[in-house]
Amino acid sequence: MHWLHPSLEKRERATGSAGIFAVRAIESGTLLCVWGGRAVTSEQLQLLGEARRTHSIQVHWDLYLAPDEPLHPADYFNHSCAPNAGFSCS
Repeated sequence: MHWLHPSLEKRERATGSAGIFAVRAIESGTLLCVWGGRAVTSEQLQLLGEARRTHSIQVHWDLYLAPDEPLHPADYFNHSCAPNAGFSCS
């Protein structure tokens, strides 16, 4: 299951990559996204296609959440050098 807050959208960037951007103000403490996919080890991760590897996130020492295909807009969350949001594995 994937879900992306309606105030967010995936946008292509001039660099050829994509990211998630707010289209209006979002109140602090609001749930922004829910990721879905499969839990895989680092060994299994290496067997996946580039898109799935690139959009996976590490959730434990040797465990990654790898998205299913096709990718969902929620899979395009990216890091920021000046973040104003974080994530939780709950």
